[in-house]
Amino acid sequence: MIAVVLSLLLVLLPPGVNTLAEGQDGDKPVLQFRETDYSFGTVPRDSVLVHTFRFRNVADTTVCILSAASTCPCVQVEVPETEIAAGGEGCITVTYTGQNNKPGKFQQLVRIYTSATGKSINLHLFGTLQKNE
Repeated sequence: MIAVVLSLLLVLLPPGVNTLAEGQDGDKPVLQFRETDYSFGTVPRDSVLVHTFRFRNVADTTVCILSAASTCPCVQVEVPETEIAAGGEGCITVTYTGQNNKPGKFQQLVRIYTSATGKSINLHLFGTLQKNE
């Protein structure tokens, strides 16, 4: 089995990052993600792919991650810390296993719910699985 592990670890979030979750008043964003879409590119079908989405809590209070789930059992979601203090940083790591999926393009959705908003934060994974030869 070929294992391809791709990981992107971003330490600092520069100005202008994607803003996703808004506070209860809808005026001020509370979680800023560097990205919400990630492409693994073209990979062998039996790959195990890993990507880390990093974010910062820009709210004045602690934000709790209430749930994080994928739309497919081929995607595992890991949230190491569920309480992010004001000004704190966090990450969500996703692992995609293509072994049981058909060759071709894939797109997966991960939904994150927080205490800051009733709306989900949507993270998207893309790629193309090659046929086994």
